[in-house]
Amino acid sequence: MTLEAHEFAVLNIIHLKRLAGDDALAALTGLDTATLVPLIGAAAARGLVMSTDAGHMLLPEGTDAVRAYCDDAYAALRGDAAIEAWYRRFETLNTRFIALLTSWQAHTDGDALFEALTVVEQPSQEIDRLVPRIPRYRGYQQRFDAVIGAIDGGDADLLCNPRRDSAHNIWFEFHEDILGVLGRPRDTT
Repeated sequence: MTLEAHEFAVLNIIHLKRLAGDDALAALTGLDTATLVPLIGAAAARGLVMSTDAGHMLLPEGTDAVRAYCDDAYAALRGDAAIEAWYRRFETLNTRFIALLTSWQAHTDGDALFEALTVVEQPSQEIDRLVPRIPRYRGYQQRFDAVIGAIDGGDADLLCNPRRDSAHNIWFEFHEDILGVLGRPRDTT
């Protein structure tokens, strides 16, 4: 099943968040509800999405459609040496970020928070290199910058609160997204 770019934008966010409400979809896509509601309705009619009072979730056919879109749209990026090198640097940061989050959650000390923020700032800066090839990644950069600013302003809860657009949630979504772009499975070891 072929998706249009605006359909992919919405379904990919649902895919990454696992469950997304209209407000989150509007904020992350820039689409207004007058555009979103019929788009979601059409996706539901095609068997791609299931809507509940809590939000929208992808059905298996929706997940397949998101993956097929990535396969088609990003085929030229797969195997690109510069993208592969970027991804290897990101994986190194990912390992470090997870360790720092674990440390911060165990100790909630300022040093671990500062180190975690330093790691979060790096992909935010590095995403700029991907934006010419994947323009929608500018949204991740903006989200990272906003959360870093809020944490620097004293809202340490935005480091890893699962109910907010926290650094951890943005990081997780970005990681899932770049894996989809590159056609790689998540390493579950």
